Amino acid sequence: MRSVADIKSMKWGWLRTDAAAALLLAGLCVIAYLPSFNNGFISDDYVILGRLDSLAHNFLYLFSVPPECFRLTSYISFGLLRFLFGYHPECYYAFSLLLHITNSLLLWKLLARITQSSRIGLLAGVLFATVQGHQEAMMWLAAMNEALLGLCLLAGLLLWEKGRLVWSATAYVIGLFSKESALVYVALLPLLMWRSNGSKRFRRGYALILRISAAFAVLFYWLAANNFMLGAGAYALTWHAVPVFLLSMHRLMFPWMYAAVVIHLVQRRGLEDLKSAGRGLAFAAIALFPYIFLTYQNHVTSRQEYLASMGIAWALAILMQGLQNRNLRRAFLLIFVVANISYIWIKDRQFEQRAAPTNRLIEQLKERAPQDLAIFDFPANPWIAKITARMAPGWQPDMIHVDPPASECVACPALRWDPREERYHLIDRR
Repeated sequence: MRSVADIKSMKWGWLRTDAAAALLLAGLCVIAYLPSFNNGFISDDYVILGRLDSLAHNFLYLFSVPPECFRLTSYISFGLLRFLFGYHPECYYAFSLLLHITNSLLLWKLLARITQSSRIGLLAGVLFATVQGHQEAMMWLAAMNEALLGLCLLAGLLLWEKGRLVWSATAYVIGLFSKESALVYVALLPLLMWRSNGSKRFRRGYALILRISAAFAVLFYWLAANNFMLGAGAYALTWHAVPVFLLSMHRLMFPWMYAAVVIHLVQRRGLEDLKSAGRGLAFAAIALFPYIFLTYQNHVTSRQEYLASMGIAWALAILMQGLQNRNLRRAFLLIFVVANISYIWIKDRQFEQRAAPTNRLIEQLKERAPQDLAIFDFPANPWIAKITARMAPGWQPDMIHVDPPASECVACPALRWDPREERYHLIDRR
């Protein structure tokens, strides 16, 4: 087995220093997600912002609305960002981007140690930084919990690999209050640390992880009766999960994994790299598992693929590094980066459309003196329209009346949302 010093010396191409590699990863992340900075707050972002006041008065408030209590780090992040920057969404997107940069760096360092190859680790970091599959986790602030979860689990795995088991367990606990799907840590640990599975130290540390998981399971069960996800039937243990899993894995692998496997077989490279790539695919499958029981779609949504994308990046990095022709390897990587970043930039238009009803409403509010205002055909939760009032000076949520009856707010100015023109029209209710 190579030493850590050997790993650090195995730089990839012209990237001879860690600083140069880190700057490359950061730069790619910035280029990929720069378009999101003008999206504004979207949909459930306002729900989180609206709940901050309740959370400030009662820190245990979120435990009355599970599973929001298992998104605690998102609320803390939103609260700190609001305290520091107010309601300026570009600052929130900058924080989300910083999370992604950090996760790309941590993935590089973790896989460099796991695979004993800094080249594979760095290549996986580049692929993860730019892959488009999980773009919703970066371009929708309410999905920040996925990046926070990734940060906790990557930090926990890296700390474990370095022998800091208590700190690893601490990162796991924080992860459980970033997203309840952090429970996959129980399966990811033996997958990544298989060489040390039989050691006494591993068994002692893993027993701690199991006790933490059991305590969390008790808490989750205790709150289950009030969990709106379970009560609404959005999450159910049914056979629906099987096709969801298969389709989701296909979406993650298409087309890059398939292309890499074909090239690998054509070059007759043998099965060793394919077996090594299998661990990355297993990582992706484990990360997907908690989400395949969601019933509202036939595949796992983009934001929920964030952690699984790390496994795909790992598997793809191994196959790409195994390509015999250096020019082919570089061409594959260049096409991957350009195609994925281009797709993210195109996809940004959808997030602008999702934010349009609230962004246009804020513009209307800023142009008017604060007063009671009637809003018709608002395409999201009426509470979201009310919370947008806080983004305009002088306005309060109780001034916004969404789809009021004919007898209410008769003298109020009235606006109707036009989804085709993506703007509000002033209407006469008389």
